[in-house]
Amino acid sequence: MAKNGTKSLVRNAICLVLYLLPLFYVSQILAVAIHEIFGHGLAALALGGSFDGCGMRWDGMGWAYASLPPRASTTANVLFLAAGVTATISSGLVFLVLAYWLRNRVAVRLGLLVLAFSCLMEGIPYIFWNSYHPTPPGDIGRILALWCGDQAPQGSLPQLMLLIGSGIPFVAGTYLFCALIFQGIEQVLNDGERLQPWARFWILLLFLAMPGAASWFLFDWNQLAPGIGILPCIAGAMSIVLSSAILYRFSLPLNRGLSNQMPTRWHLVASWSLVFFVAVPSVLWFQNGVKWT
Repeated sequence: MAKNGTKSLVRNAICLVLYLLPLFYVSQILAVAIHEIFGHGLAALALGGSFDGCGMRWDGMGWAYASLPPRASTTANVLFLAAGVTATISSGLVFLVLAYWLRNRVAVRLGLLVLAFSCLMEGIPYIFWNSYHPTPPGDIGRILALWCGDQAPQGSLPQLMLLIGSGIPFVAGTYLFCALIFQGIEQVLNDGERLQPWARFWILLLFLAMPGAASWFLFDWNQLAPGIGILPCIAGAMSIVLSSAILYRFSLPLNRGLSNQMPTRWHLVASWSLVFFVAVPSVLWFQNGVKWT
């Protein structure tokens, strides 16, 4: 690659980092808000209960001040507990569809893919790991306790069904996200042409493998499933690294007919503005919980 071409590639890479970096964090906070407010909160109201507020921490831990009537049925309790992951997974699928519809606007598509993955990975791994280690206060552990009654959840049919039903989408979703993100990055970085092997290595390492693996260690899974340790962090990080390694040799074809325009300064302004309007309130106001009744 010519010297000018290398400089252009580095300049484009820095621009993409400045655009995507805040979106990765903001999307985590938005996924938590969707889980607690549009999931548990609205479900509680729909089932005749109360929704008095919510709280969110900087690391992605959240909670809702929501509850059902004391004599609510087992079915109502299961629906209430499952509403959080249902809301985030549904939102992730909506963002994924929007990313496909807006595929001609590569910068917007990349942002929507980040939102989609954050929502999907807030819900699907939650189901998998809290099924693997079914202890409260995790929603899935509580659901299994309701389903199994006096029987221990470990080794039960409901646990096996949840593990299989979430494990496959967990693995497939991780690879799909990495493949789509790398396709979009490669599309804009090199003006619609394939990157050279050295460039592919560094882009995969710096854009996917390192930040993706590190993000798994930002959240303490013991808050949801006490005693599970760092197994989810290690497994999640390995899934990102392995997906990146596969993509070095086998990646999605580039869309030759699409625009290769880099994010503009307005994209950067919008991206960093979201940090102020979403992340800052979560740290300043929602850190200890907010009640509105």
